[in-house]
Amino acid sequence: MDVKTDRIYLTIIFHITINKMAEKEFPEIKKQNKGKFTKWVKKNMQGKSTCEAASSIMSSKDSYPNEVVEMANYANNFGCKKEKKSPAKRMSRKERFEFIGMNENQLKKDEEN
Repeated sequence: MDVKTDRIYLTIIFHITINKMAEKEFPEIKKQNKGKFTKWVKKNMQGKSTCEAASSIMSSKDSYPNEVVEMANYANNFGCKKEKKSPAKRMSRKERFEFIGMNENQLKKDEEN
């Protein structure tokens, strides 16, 4: 393989590896609990969205029952993330090169060839 092919191969391996590291089992909501938090928010926190309510609840956990705090925590962790980036996109260019065992100077030399 030539240098360009090696680099493409390493990049693909990197993305596959980093995305597998990020994969987590998504905890499913039981059928009888679907919509339960949204319903609670509409009844008890009128005028707030589900995500706003979840943030508010998590900032003052002691004021709410444990069941509500657990539902708010789930909503915050799995439903209210504004920006979801893969771990590869969160890494800097330098970190990506270090991950695959290269540095930018090597890449520049490879590109010149």
